[in-house]
Amino acid sequence: MIFRNKQTVYNGEVYDSIAETVFAQRLELRRKAKDIKKWERQYRVDFKHNGELICSHYVDFLLTYPDGQKEFVEIKGRGQATDVWKLKRRLLEVFFLKKHKNFRYRV
Repeated sequence: MIFRNKQTVYNGEVYDSIAETVFAQRLELRRKAKDIKKWERQYRVDFKHNGELICSHYVDFLLTYPDGQKEFVEIKGRGQATDVWKLKRRLLEVFFLKKHKNFRYRV
């Protein structure tokens, strides 16, 4: 699959698309306004069975709010939801989010 994303740099970090860069800029403004406590990018979630790593999923952004609530945010353009991403999204919903009630997830 060919995506027409353009990598960009913001605050010394390389982002996979302009949309991700713009989102990061907005997050930084929200952090300064104390709307969010902090944010991280490319947050790794491992999926294991009986202690054995099956695969990992990197969520575009993890936001932490002042009240401790956490939110995963994925930035996807039209046509970018690959079958592998859809499978990992489902694994995240079933195996991670059901156990971690203080997390939300949006695309």
